[in-house]
Amino acid sequence: MISSESQNHVSFSLSDKEIIRLGEWEEYIGILRDVRIHDGIILLEFDDCYIQLYGDLDVEKYIGKRIGILRTDIEGREVLVRVK
Repeated sequence: MISSESQNHVSFSLSDKEIIRLGEWEEYIGILRDVRIHDGIILLEFDDCYIQLYGDLDVEKYIGKRIGILRTDIEGREVLVRVK
C-alpha cells in the first residue's frame, strides 16, 4: 500500500473516497472494484480510494481481483499491472 508519508503522490478528496495519483515507482495493491472515466481521467476504484491514471489502460478484466498498480518512468509503459 502507499505510504502516507510519500513525497511523490498528490491526493485530494472527491465524495467519500480519496483520489490518489501515484508518484514514479509507487505501487498500490488492492481489490479492483470498478473502472471509471471522469473528464478524460481513468479512476480505478478500490475499497478505500481511487487511483488516478491518464492514458489508455485495459484493466476492466481485473475487476474483482487483487492487483498491484505500479507507476514507472519507462516510456510506453508508464503503468504496470500485476495480479496478486
